[in-house]
Amino acid sequence: MCEKNNDNWISKNLKHAIAKSCNKEPYQITKDYLRTLREIDLSDKGIYDLTGIQYAINLNNLSLNKNEIVDANLLTALTRLSNLELSENRIEDISFLNSLKRLKSIGLDSNNISKVPNLENLRYLNFINISDNKISDLSFIENLDRKNVKVIASEQLILLDAISIGFGEDITFTTPIRWDKETDVLFDNIQITGKYDNIKTDKRPSLLYSISKIIVKNICSDCLIKAEFYHEVSF
Repeated sequence: MCEKNNDNWISKNLKHAIAKSCNKEPYQITKDYLRTLREIDLSDKGIYDLTGIQYAINLNNLSLNKNEIVDANLLTALTRLSNLELSENRIEDISFLNSLKRLKSIGLDSNNISKVPNLENLRYLNFINISDNKISDLSFIENLDRKNVKVIASEQLILLDAISIGFGEDITFTTPIRWDKETDVLFDNIQITGKYDNIKTDKRPSLLYSISKIIVKNICSDCLIKAEFYHEVSF
C-alpha cells in the first residue's frame, strides 16, 4: 500500500497542522517531505499526538507552543534540533531532552513538569525557561555552566500532601524547595487560614521575608498554609 493511502505512521491531528503551516495539502505531507524541513512553527494548532514528528529528522528549529501535548518523547529522534519551544502544553516527562545534544535554547514554561533531569550533556545550551511548572528541586542547575546558561525558573506551584495532626497540637513547617544540595529557597509572604493560637517563624515576628521555618501553635481547625518563595542569582 502506498504511503499516501496509509496514514498510520502519522497522527491526523499533526498531519493537518503541518499541512496548514507549510501551505500544503494533507496528502503532500509524507515522510520524505518531513525530512526536508529545517524549521517549522506548529504553535496553537490543537496538537495532542506527535506521532510522525520523528521523521522530521533534519529540523533545527521547532515550535510547538500552546498545544495539548502530554507525551513529547518522540522528539528524541530530532537530534539536530538547536531551538525547541514547548511552552503552554501539558508535558510532565522531559527526559527526552538528554537525546537532543545540540540544543541551544529550550522553552518549557507553563507545563506540568515536577522533575528536571541532569542536563550536563547539553553542552551547547545557553537558555532554558522552566517557569510556571511544579518543580521543587532546582539542583539540576548545579550541573550547568552557569556562566553561559541562563535559567528562568519563576512561578513554580508546589502543592504538598495534607498533614494530619490532633486537635490542639502544634506543627512545624519547613521549606520543601531546594536550590542545590546546600541551599534552601526561603518563604516570603506567608498566609495561614483556620483557627490557631499564634504563629512563630525563624524571623519572628515577620511573615514576609526570608523565612525557613513556620510554627503554628494550638491548631483547632483545618488550616491552609500558603507562601511564596524567591531566590535570585546573577547571570
